[in-house]
Formats: sequence, C-alpha cells, structure tokens
Amino acid sequence: MRSHPPRDSVIVAKVGGSLFTLPDLSRRLGGFIELFEQYRLVLVPGGGMFAEAVRTVDKIHGLSAKASHELAIQAMSMSCQLLEQLIENSVIVHAVEDLDAAWKEQKVPIYDPRRSFCKQSELPASWDVTSDSIAASLAIHLGDSSLILLKSTDLPDDDPSIEQISAGGLVDAYFPKLAESLASIGWCNLRNQYNPRCRWIRKDELLLESRFKESDEIDL
Repeated sequence: MRSHPPRDSVIVAKVGGSLFTLPDLSRRLGGFIELFEQYRLVLVPGGGMFAEAVRTVDKIHGLSAKASHELAIQAMSMSCQLLEQLIENSVIVHAVEDLDAAWKEQKVPIYDPRRSFCKQSELPASWDVTSDSIAASLAIHLGDSSLILLKSTDLPDDDPSIEQISAGGLVDAYFPKLAESLASIGWCNLRNQYNPRCRWIRKDELLLESRFKESDEIDL
C-alpha cells in the first residue's frame, strides 16, 4: 500500500508540446495522473504546434521579444483547452489562487498562465523562456513542490547535469537558473512505446517520502 504524502505536497507536471501528436496521449496522461494521485497535481502544457506557429511568424516578421513572448504564452492557452478535452475530470485554472478550489473538488488543474503570468512574472520576455521555465517558476512559487517534465525523449544515460540538458536543447536556456531553487526534478519520456518510467534528475527524499523509485513505471 502506498504511504500518504504530506497534505501540501505538490507535483507540477510540464506536458511537453511535442506529445500533442501522440495518438494515445489521453491514455498515457491518465496513467501518469494515477501514479501521482495522492499528490496535489497541476499540469502546465507546452505550446506545441501552436507556439511553433508563433515562432514561424516571428521569423518572418521580426516581432519584438515582448510580443512574441506574449503570443507564445497565448498559444499555451490553446494547449490548455486541448488537454482539458483529453484528461477526464480536469479543469483550466488561470491563477495560482484557483488551485485549491480545483483540488478540493478532486479535479486535475491545468494551469493557463495567459491572464496572470505576463503581468506578474519576473522572467525575461524571450525565447530563452518557454513552458519549461514557466512550469519551474510555478513550482518555486508554490513551495515544497516537485517538478516533473513529461517529454518525447529519454535523458542521456550518463547522468547529465541540468546545464548539459539545457545545452542539448531538451529544456529551455533559462531553465538551469530556476532549477537551482527546486529540490526535486523528474523526467519522463511519455512517448516510450513500453511503460514510461520517471527518472529523477534531483530528488528530495523527505518531500517525496521515498514513494517513487528510479524505476517507477506508469501503468499503461
């Protein structure tokens, strides 16, 4: 039987936009959510093909950094609507203050940063900051939170540093600066054709109560 985590433990899961083309994404996300069902889970979607459209327009028209950044965040709103359709019992929230209400109703909140993030965030307005950093920033803001990155690829086998992961283009360029403030960071290749596994880049044993091992599998 799984032990119960501290009541206020939060898992922030960034859902990579590259996963949006996965035909059975709904089922795979359901397996991930079930694995962490005893935690307060909040999903942060990547921009996916919606943000790529902004990148294309930016290259053509040379938009200002602020304009392209805000458009990319608006693209995340479309991703939120997509995830809401794919995930049973989910709800879009537009502010951190709305998370508690979603959890009390036993719903899975999907964080849409469009309304509040641009006004409140101190993150740079550039392509160096994507949904990776936005998810990390949310985890830091919530406190006592773990961040799990759901991606379409495995990490290298040689235990790379956060800086190496960023240099390899697996997370955005600003992410390492935020990672310094996170006690637990996990990685999961949700596109794995077999059972995806959560791999901990950094793990706070007390926060996670040793419930999840390096080999934890998502039941698909």
